Amino acid sequence: MMNHNSARRRNRQLALRNGTFVRRMIELAYLDSIIGYDDVQCVNQIRMDRRTL
Repeated sequence: MMNHNSARRRNRQLALRNGTFVRRMIELAYLDSIIGYDDVQCVNQIRMDRRTL
């Protein structure tokens, strides 16, 4: 019974870590789509949205 519980706990921890990783990758992709890939696009985006500052 101990092995089953520890395996279950380990699987739950791995799932949480993987979920966190996936969520972080989605956040980064979203930020890349907003900011763009160069400084000029980034600065222009900030200028357009004054709430950011």
